[in-house]
Amino acid sequence: MNELYSYLQKNDLVEPKTILHLICEYLPISRVIKHLENCFFYSNLSQPTKNPTLFDFVVNNSLSGTPFPCSTLSCRLDNIDNLLTFSTLYSNSVTLANIFDYYYKYSTTNGFRFNNKAQENFFRLRLAGDVLICWRIKPAVDAKLMKFNTTLHVLCKQHERIQKQAESEIVNRLRLIRPKIIDILWKNIEVIQDTPHSVVIKGNSNYIAHGSMAIEFIRPPTILQRYSKRIPIHLPKTVCYQIGVFQKIIDNSYDSFLAQQWDPFHEKFLTYLTDQQLEIDIIESVNVSYQNPLYNKDLVRGLTHSIPFINPTDVDRILKLRSIEMEAFEKYRNAITKVINEVVTYDSQKDFEEALSDIVSPEIANLEKIFKKHLSKLYKSIVPSVALSTTIVTLGHYFNSPILLTAFQTLKQLHDVKGDIQERNERLKAELAKNDYYFLWKLKHS
Repeated sequence: MNELYSYLQKNDLVEPKTILHLICEYLPISRVIKHLENCFFYSNLSQPTKNPTLFDFVVNNSLSGTPFPCSTLSCRLDNIDNLLTFSTLYSNSVTLANIFDYYYKYSTTNGFRFNNKAQENFFRLRLAGDVLICWRIKPAVDAKLMKFNTTLHVLCKQHERIQKQAESEIVNRLRLIRPKIIDILWKNIEVIQDTPHSVVIKGNSNYIAHGSMAIEFIRPPTILQRYSKRIPIHLPKTVCYQIGVFQKIIDNSYDSFLAQQWDPFHEKFLTYLTDQQLEIDIIESVNVSYQNPLYNKDLVRGLTHSIPFINPTDVDRILKLRSIEMEAFEKYRNAITKVINEVVTYDSQKDFEEALSDIVSPEIANLEKIFKKHLSKLYKSIVPSVALSTTIVTLGHYFNSPILLTAFQTLKQLHDVKGDIQERNERLKAELAKNDYYFLWKLKHS
């Protein structure tokens, strides 16, 4: 992704304030569209993951920072921050959804024609958010932990036929399960018309981000006018279907599944990571034989927030420690994998966090106890020696004529103390390193 970052630097799209000013306010829309086009092509230069393991992840749209189910910049960056912390704590690699992929959809549908200023402003803000996300993930990109998925493929005629046939098959399966997915979704949401031109979707946070989302219509469907005089009013399932509520939610999950979890040529053996229950329902319902390993939707936030002393901004610190303590990291990750497999069936992020904390926290506390005991013993053993040496040196300087023999004895004594401290520290590290969670403890104190 070096080409992408070089392009952004060349065009002064580096600092957050400058990015927002140039893209959202200063540049003409033609230049903004050109930036999206170039970012799309430069972001499609990533190489596939070779010999993937359980710790090589492919990530759904929302975790990758795309503007659905929530388009606010703070929410998008929050998802990326959680994913960054998770990836540095746990992964070998993470393949994100290509956040610039909508260039292709715009260029092949409406040709970047905006019906009003609000649509143009949304487009500008989306691209600005995409560029900010690029810089947010750069430490992980530089460490070869993160990359964008390639959505632009060059195929010969034979493989193009294979691709189209495979796509046709999976699209047909998705079409057949759509009624079932709508039923699942309807059981977990309620749709309320709150104004003549908008509806609010409320429900289970596993299906609706933050438990609530709104859809505003520039031109409200005719059918909504029948209910306008009675707002706020719960809309029936048939009306929700006609105004596109199900389509908006389900199609995004379909797009994520098709772009990230399913690919007939590569990236299909990566572990799929999603925070959307609907995607899990789709994957289980479509029953594809080449289904990837699948991780619980609460894993990213659950693992991140179960470790209270880790801040989402600590990515550089975690990456540095990983490079120093590679063996300890591998040991910790193997241990945490066993824990995740035990608690992965929990129903909510809160339950997941509590179960994970119940297992991990006592181990960290035990390491703290060993460390404090070591400090206490070390203090008791070296303070008398250091105090005596310091006294001799101080007296010598006080009389301005330190005895040479005394100085040598003092230096030797200090050298012996230093050697004793090093030896004790080595024994301590060996004892601490026996614990599977030594890496986490070291991270706390690094």
